[in-house]
This record gives sequence, C-alpha cells and structure tokens, in this order.
Amino acid sequence: MAAAQWARDGVPIERINHAIHDGFRMMMELISSNAFGTDASYLARVRRVAMEVLETVTSTMSFAYVKELHAVIAENHRIPRALTVALLGGHDTLTITHESGIKIARSYSVLAVHFPARRDDYNSTSSTHIIGGRVLRRIRVSLAAQSRWARCPC
Repeated sequence: MAAAQWARDGVPIERINHAIHDGFRMMMELISSNAFGTDASYLARVRRVAMEVLETVTSTMSFAYVKELHAVIAENHRIPRALTVALLGGHDTLTITHESGIKIARSYSVLAVHFPARRDDYNSTSSTHIIGGRVLRRIRVSLAAQSRWARCPC
C-alpha cells in the first residue's frame, strides 16, 4: 500500500491527509458545479456517500501508515540494541557492524549504573519486567531531553 511506502519515506501523515482531503474537496466541487437542475436530495446523498468514503480512505491509510511506522521504528532500534548486547556480552560484532554500517571504537568503557524503582512503580500486579520497563522509559525520556543524547539508540 502507498501509505506504508510514505511512512518508510518519512512523508508526514498530515501532508497525506491534506492531499486526500484536497482531492475529495475538488471532487465535490466538480460534482456540485455540474449538477444544474439536479435534485437537492440526490446531491445530499452524494455528499453523504463521499463523506463515508473519505472516512474509510483516511482511516485505512492512517492505520497502514502507523503500522508501517511502528515497524520502521522497531527495526531502527533492533540493530543498535543487538550491537549493544553483543558489545556488553563480549560477543563478536563483525556481522552486525558489517550489515548495519555502524562503526564502533577500537576501545570503550562500560559504566554500570543502578536506577532503583520509585515507590509508585510498585503495585500488586506489577512484575519486575514491568517495573524495569517503567524505569527504563524514564531514563530514555531523560536522555532524549538532553541534546547531546537526543540520538541515543537506547
């Protein structure tokens, strides 16, 4: 579908929606301008059907666009995460760096940091995985807020 390609190409969804609405607006103007002597109830039905079609087209396009955008984001994060895991685990990184084009330094340091969960992270249904995810999200948001770390693949 075209919407998926537009998402991969980075076309803003607002631009796509605007183009769709412009197309429908032009169609309705064309129909209205050629409808001399046409029954008003007929034009009302045409407008109603056109609005239903517009809603279907917009929602279908938006769904496909967002679905593809999530897939692109996941793929963009998968490679840096795999590389990070390999580096921290002392595993070979040659395949990942070759396929991704990511260049790594000859040497690097690892800093281990402990971020305890906040009291409000705990409730009767929270697993350690969920609590860890909450802590990690707060760390990512904080790092992203810093311009130096804005492109961190964390």
